[in-house]
Amino acid sequence: MDNSKLPINQIIARINDAAEMAREIISEANIFEAIIEGFNEAEGTNLKLTDITNLEAAQDWIDEFLEKYSDV
Repeated sequence: MDNSKLPINQIIARINDAAEMAREIISEANIFEAIIEGFNEAEGTNLKLTDITNLEAAQDWIDEFLEKYSDV
């Protein structure tokens, strides 16, 4: 849809929605980086967020990490 034909309040609402989505994504990435940092310290590795390219594998990795270290 051509945003130039929308009322200003709808344009602002769309911008706010996009900003909220961006904040959520950044928050999730920060949480994931913290988990990776904890794993690196516990396992003596040097993984980085950019090393994780497959989301399904990443979810399995997170589940395994949380299962292993949630009782610590």
